[in-house]
Amino acid sequence: MSFIQPAEHRKFLGTSFVNKQNEIVLRVGSRQWTRMQLVQSVGVGNLSAAARLSTVLRKTRVDSMEKLYSVDPRDFALIPKLGETTVFVAMAVLASEGFSVERWISQIASEKKKVVTFRSLKLSVKRKTRRR
Repeated sequence: MSFIQPAEHRKFLGTSFVNKQNEIVLRVGSRQWTRMQLVQSVGVGNLSAAARLSTVLRKTRVDSMEKLYSVDPRDFALIPKLGETTVFVAMAVLASEGFSVERWISQIASEKKKVVTFRSLKLSVKRKTRRR
């Protein structure tokens, strides 16, 4: 698929817009993606969720794709204001870097507990914290 290149339409779109497309939105250690790369290479258009993922990974010291892959997806449910869109960004980035998303998700399925959606995991965590 051929993508439109903002730089080719600088006169119409404006320099600010064009420059913004090359801003880094997501970092996982030394690996980083601009707005354009996330959309064109990874297939993710939710830049807010990508930025949120970047912040969470930095704060939790996940500084490589391998470390991200080793994170149990359920751990994301424990993080306030982090939802399935952010987890989807993590999944898309892992897949684009050659990691098996199915295997990453199977960490949940490997337990004897019933497999639920990420939203169900998130709601379960909220209910447990209210009970305390």
